[in-house]
Amino acid sequence: MNDKKHILVLPVNYPNPANSVAGTFFQSQVNSLREFGHTVGIVSFCLLRISELKHISYLDQLETKNEIQLCFPAVPKVQSLNHKIRTQLTTRLIKRYIKVCGKPDVIHVHVYSAAGAAIWAKEKYDIPYVITEHYSHFANNQITRYFHKVACSAFKNANACLAVSKSLCNTLEEMFHLNFQCIPNIVGPEFQVLNVSESDYGKFILNVASLVPIKNHERLINAFSIVAKSNNQLNLVIVGDGPLREQLDNLVKSLGLSDRVYFLGTQNKAKIATLMNQAELFCLSSDYETFGVVLIEALACGLPVVATNVGGIPEIISDSEFGCVAKADHETFAKSIIEQLNHRTQKVKVSCKSKSYYGSIAFLSRLNQILNSVL
Repeated sequence: MNDKKHILVLPVNYPNPANSVAGTFFQSQVNSLREFGHTVGIVSFCLLRISELKHISYLDQLETKNEIQLCFPAVPKVQSLNHKIRTQLTTRLIKRYIKVCGKPDVIHVHVYSAAGAAIWAKEKYDIPYVITEHYSHFANNQITRYFHKVACSAFKNANACLAVSKSLCNTLEEMFHLNFQCIPNIVGPEFQVLNVSESDYGKFILNVASLVPIKNHERLINAFSIVAKSNNQLNLVIVGDGPLREQLDNLVKSLGLSDRVYFLGTQNKAKIATLMNQAELFCLSSDYETFGVVLIEALACGLPVVATNVGGIPEIISDSEFGCVAKADHETFAKSIIEQLNHRTQKVKVSCKSKSYYGSIAFLSRLNQILNSVL
């Protein structure tokens, strides 16, 4: 069998004119597949808030002959209707894609809610599809009855079901009584050991995460307040934005840390890679993570991590060279930070070892094995 395939990717989100960082790890996978020699097309459907539509001048965007993106206004608070609209319009985009680029050998769906059009394409064109699940709400039991039914159909009709961590595989197997195989996310080439200038933030701990409840920045900030008492040269840099920004800023002020905690908002990959090379330690204080792409990005930059012992995180921090997992209370988290700061790390060794697990070669080897079993 020819190893080079025509793969159509249906991601749940993808970088778009309103949000350049949406689904960037899907984009990293696409780029790696293309570098290997596969023909890879993308059909992405991006539901945007009405306020976001001002950032784009047209809804239907054809970037290249094999990348079709439709940005569409979401109906507020009616997720089931948005899903039905997404499925219907994506089937039209697939028709258009096949007319322009030909019939793909296989479709790769990322996240169950994007699978409706793949089911249709399998029935109409006899195109097999595989699905990779990333969604944390399965483990948190936050799936509505409607979307549980959608997920069941997505997984049942797939030729292969994948998930980004063994933890998520186990959860999905228990819920849907199907076999799931683990293929971790890929680390992008931007993340590597770099020669960088001194930071504007002095010595600092780094966090990169959306400012939303599940990321639990409150835990991290409270832990840092303990660490800061014994290390007056250390600062905390938080990259990301979200609805909790004002609340977290108020917490920082109440702890007297306004001059030591920096909120940088959303940053691009190049900036994040630079910060990861400048930081002393990476911290992720989430209540749950199916995988944690930022962790493998930090490790690829040679930066050790301290992260909560939840979901798929222990699968990544399986080597003491990579850092440690910590209990969820902020006192224990602070203790783990202090201990890790005192541990000497060989950056190049950490980077090389992590890329052997999560680099493009490892990812392509795993995925090619799956695709060859399907075709």
